[in-house]
Amino acid sequence: MALPPPDPARRARLNAVKLAALVRDHTNAAGEPAAFGAGAALLVGDVAWVLVDGTPVAPLGAALAWATARRVAHLHVLADDERVAGRLARRAGLVDLD
Repeated sequence: MALPPPDPARRARLNAVKLAALVRDHTNAAGEPAAFGAGAALLVGDVAWVLVDGTPVAPLGAALAWATARRVAHLHVLADDERVAGRLARRAGLVDLD
């Protein structure tokens, strides 16, 4: 018996809770959740945290665009999957916003 496809709204809530816990553990600060379609996002002052959900290409561009629109000073992009995280890190190393 196949499992039903995951509910997108439920997955978004789970990603938001997961990101809030990761950020709180790392910074000891609670952030302000923000809408981010490719995962979850959180603002802590002028620092943005994004948890990507899915393949590494589209979410990195979406995270950069999202952070640029909000004029954040720093952007941290997280991923659950180590393969996705590695690809994100390699691609992010090629980005120069100056």
